Formats: sequence, C-alpha cells, structure tokens
Amino acid sequence: MRSFIKIIFLFLLLSLQSCLFGVGLVELQLADNISLFGNGSYEEVAIYYSDEENNCSAILVPSTVFAVGYDDSFIIAKSQPIDWEQSTKKTYYHIIEIKKLSCENKDSVPYYTLEQFNFLKKKLNISKDLNFTINFEDKLTNVKKTVNSY
Repeated sequence: MRSFIKIIFLFLLLSLQSCLFGVGLVELQLADNISLFGNGSYEEVAIYYSDEENNCSAILVPSTVFAVGYDDSFIIAKSQPIDWEQSTKKTYYHIIEIKKLSCENKDSVPYYTLEQFNFLKKKLNISKDLNFTINFEDKLTNVKKTVNSY
C-alpha cells in the first residue's frame, strides 16, 4: 500500500512540474539581459530587460510580440496589441539597440509604422540580413480565431 501511495505522489509531482518550476510557453534569451517570454499563451509574449546585478527590470516591448529577429547589435520585433473589441489589427515595429540599454535607459521601446521602421533600419545601418527569424503569427492567428468563435 505504501508503494502505491508513493507512486501516486510521484505521478502528481511530475504532472504539476510546469506549475512548480515556472516553465513558460516561450522562453528565449535574445541578449545578455534581454529575453522573449510568454507564460501561458502566445498572446502574452513580450520582450523583457532584466539586470539582476543592478536589481532592475522592465518590459521593453509589451505583448503581443509575434515576430523577432536579432544579432549582436540589434533586436527587431513586430507586435500587435490585442483589442478584442475591434476587428482591426495594428502591427507595430520595434528596434532595440542592445548596447544602449542599461538600468538608467530601460524605458519601453517606441513603436513605428512599417515606413518609419524601414527608414530607421537604413539610418542605423542595420544589416539587410537581419530578418524576423522567430515568428508566432500563425499561432496567434489561431488563438484569435478560437477565442472569437465563441
């Protein structure tokens, strides 16, 4: 009987591991202090700055981030704020200059239109090879269809 209880306890422990250990749906380190993270759904994906040494953190690009590209100098991102009341979608573009981020300069990254984004990419001499290599747009679209179908 004791071995049966131990097996049940072990099974419950293993089935609750995501709650116990905080595993997120999306977890990716983009640079030393910058990460892409979404815990329970693709709608929650955002870009975070966290500097544990200096005890500071901030949300650089709020949810919903659905496409990201990065190299040693820049992170580019696309986001769509979720507005369940309206059927129109707005896509925002973001550029993060990695080397300029610090605890003193960790404010939310501004958003741009596609035209502004392309102009700024040229102005900052961002490589033409830097593209959106991480993309959750299809997963986000499926989530919205599911939620809106009720």
